[in-house]
Amino acid sequence: MHQISKELGKRFKKIKREAATVVRHFRAKDIQAFRIEVKKLRAFLRLTGTTENSNHSIELPKKIRRFYHEVGLIRDDQLLIGCIHCEAIKVKLEELPKSYLKTLHGRISKSAKYARHLVKKEALKKEEKQLKRKVPHRLSSLRVSEFLWREVNELRDSLDSFFHSDESVHAVRKVLKDLLHLWPFIKEEVVFILPSALFCSKEDLRFITRRLGKFQDTCVSLELLIKEITDGKHDEQETAFYKTLEKKLTTERDSLRREIHGLFNKRIPSRRGLALLADGHKVEVRNKLLTP
Repeated sequence: MHQISKELGKRFKKIKREAATVVRHFRAKDIQAFRIEVKKLRAFLRLTGTTENSNHSIELPKKIRRFYHEVGLIRDDQLLIGCIHCEAIKVKLEELPKSYLKTLHGRISKSAKYARHLVKKEALKKEEKQLKRKVPHRLSSLRVSEFLWREVNELRDSLDSFFHSDESVHAVRKVLKDLLHLWPFIKEEVVFILPSALFCSKEDLRFITRRLGKFQDTCVSLELLIKEITDGKHDEQETAFYKTLEKKLTTERDSLRREIHGLFNKRIPSRRGLALLADGHKVEVRNKLLTP
């Protein structure tokens, strides 16, 4: 089976490379590339830290976690700035809403300054060594099976309220992204563990998670905009512009939600569908886990 320490070394190498790229210019595409690598590491730690008798999973190192959060805030503000510029061009706004854009750019500069202090090579190297001491030496098939079974349970819990809660949509995305990030380690097990109604190809899984990601980005931009509309002070023209943008983002969010619900309705005909599938699958899975 896979040597965990060796895999961690690969993951850290990519994270350090992407972090170095981020701090040069803090471009949205570089931030996203870095965050994907961190999500892969986080998923791998969840896989290696899940044992038969415990839900314990090893946490991300503190500095990586903080840097990830800080550049995530930068990306959120950048996405909203992009929305504002696109809408301004569309409605042929004569003058951009400078006050709020200035606030957003100010927040980005502040976060960028803090982020640069978090990713010194020496600190990340130290955290890599500490993490390697915490993980087991090898990844066994039993550990993979146990992890996937917990993923099924998380999906079942989240999908129970999937059609009524955006938070559940985000929770489902997290589980599916974990499966995608861990594909090289679980592809032989995932067909057996996951109920057939949910199983899909890697390409299908990637498409679904991208739509879920777009939905989450839209929700975040809308939340930031609504907060500014509620708390900020604007003239009549700016207020009308923000209300128009709010309506556009709301329409986009609702359209994405309907699309995503449709994708899952094809696989799960009712909210109880996954629970029934998982319960029916349980004996077979448990028998496999108990086989030496």
